Amino acid sequence: MKDPFLVLGLAKDTDNNKLNKAFKNLSARLAPSRFESDGKSAEQAATALNVCQQAYNAIIGGSSMPDREDSGEGLSARLRLGQLCLATHMISLEQLQEAVEAQAKSDKQLGEILQDLHFISQQELDGLLIGQDLIVGDEEVKDPQALRLLALNLITEELAVIGLLETRLTGESFITVLNRRNWLSKEITEAIFGDESDTAGSAS
Repeated sequence: MKDPFLVLGLAKDTDNNKLNKAFKNLSARLAPSRFESDGKSAEQAATALNVCQQAYNAIIGGSSMPDREDSGEGLSARLRLGQLCLATHMISLEQLQEAVEAQAKSDKQLGEILQDLHFISQQELDGLLIGQDLIVGDEEVKDPQALRLLALNLITEELAVIGLLETRLTGESFITVLNRRNWLSKEITEAIFGDESDTAGSAS
């Protein structure tokens, strides 16, 4: 069940006055009209604003919020190689999606598909297979900024895992990785987190 207080970045014991003020301020910062010159940011703002409204209504009405619709495939073993490819900048997110779609129609392993599409070489694949030891079991997202962005439907679990893996490899903050990858605009992260967007969201 999605936590409405997490969506709004509030503690569960927040009183109604603080709740109303926080929701009003967040709604103003996420107003899509503020991002009209950037279509992607405006779309992300509208998504976040819609979820914030649902969270506010759930808290006021004492109801629950629906879980996000996520297949969870981004956390499965078959995509660990793809996560590592992304984290090491060997392929783009679009290339990974293309390879996964091709794999769904084939009985080949993801690594073979990536080679067939000429996205990686045999030597790169061999190195990546060794590097898969970096990802042990199913990754669990614990980073507070990642969890909030997941709750806001602004990133998928797959992107959260990849972003957190990249923080381990590069030492950058989670938000910095998202902004650099253009998975989430800097303007949106500033609207949601304010000064927090400059702090390190390290992997747990």
